[in-house]
Amino acid sequence: MVTVTQAAAPTLTVLPANQVVTSSAGTATYTVTSNSSWTASSDQSWCTVTPSGSGNGTITATYTANTLLTQRIATITVTVSGLSPVAVTVTQQGIAPSLGVTPANQDVAYTAGNTPSR
Repeated sequence: MVTVTQAAAPTLTVLPANQVVTSSAGTATYTVTSNSSWTASSDQSWCTVTPSGSGNGTITATYTANTLLTQRIATITVTVSGLSPVAVTVTQQGIAPSLGVTPANQDVAYTAGNTPSR
């Protein structure tokens, strides 16, 4: 008798597709569902990820604080041999704009002139 065992086709799912995070430093996690070994990489230096795993697992994306007013996006690519890569993103919000003016009130003479600001 001869037994033939066929290997299962590789599978890969990564969820969620995108995570929106605040401008503060922190972490975000993604769920990997796979029956194979996988590798993950980020295309941005401000966002690092768990580099690899096998089977079902979690990717942790660690990101630094965003000190810009604009949002920034890191793409995390997860690969399994024999499959097209899966890309997910971290969208990090920019800091809130702020404005401070001092003094809050300035008394001036009735004649024309300038008042220095600080």
